Amino acid sequence: MEKQSLVSIIDKYYLNGIGEKVKWTVKDNEVVIKTFSPTKDMVGIVTAPFEFPDSEFVIFDTSKFLKLVGICNQFLTMDIQIDGKIATKLLIADQEYNLEYALANLMLAPNVNFTVSDFESDYEFEVNNELINNWIKAKKALNSDTTILKAYTNEDSECKVNFTLGEPEGHSNKIQFEIPITGLVTDSATLKFNAEYLKAIFDANYNSDGRAYISNDGAMKLDFSNEEGHKASYIILAKV
Repeated sequence: MEKQSLVSIIDKYYLNGIGEKVKWTVKDNEVVIKTFSPTKDMVGIVTAPFEFPDSEFVIFDTSKFLKLVGICNQFLTMDIQIDGKIATKLLIADQEYNLEYALANLMLAPNVNFTVSDFESDYEFEVNNELINNWIKAKKALNSDTTILKAYTNEDSECKVNFTLGEPEGHSNKIQFEIPITGLVTDSATLKFNAEYLKAIFDANYNSDGRAYISNDGAMKLDFSNEEGHKASYIILAKV
């Protein structure tokens, strides 16, 4: 397999260190990985084509796993070592290296009894590279840990979503920008979201087809897919 394809799968659940401990479930050459933040205010599911034996295994230290994969050349092979019925090691090789990654016991698999399919939204918008670039520039300028979203319909019956980074009130520094969206909405709730979660998700899914769904009850769903068949869906709860 191509190294970059494997790294792409890992990045989508690892999210710059948020999803360190995960279980991989491989069946019929497809992998499913559920990820979540330590406080469970962000959850996600990653699926991708994955030519590999049907198996379940736990990667307890994804940062170390990424370092092993990182030294490989462009193409690598990947297999699994099973003792009895227990997966014990991932075996990775390229033209120069033979690597072994020790797997954790399945009993240590994180509790991931959640789905991201049922989500009722009040409005939605496309998440493309232009939006991601504008958002990342604003975040870098202020190093803000919060993004504030509010949708509204203006006097010309144009529906827009306003993004604010920084504190919206008082004399604090802030950056605002807007994007148009289709459809008409009444003034929505003003929702605050964790900007670190958003940055990690945007970084991992850059160049993918993306869409955001916002619920005024206080949640955001983000769906992404790319040409390789990698899909990722995340739900982020708004800050209270």
